[in-house]
Amino acid sequence: MHAPSVGEGLQAKPVLETLRAEHPDWQLAFTFFSPS
Repeated sequence: MHAPSVGEGLQAKPVLETLRAEHPDWQLAFTFFSPS
């Protein structure tokens, strides 16, 4: 999953936590870029 800003990354956190809880065998990658 990629978020283009820190704010969107914070919004993605619950989604990633749910995916991790429902699919503990999955390997997840999370990236974000913020120039600030």
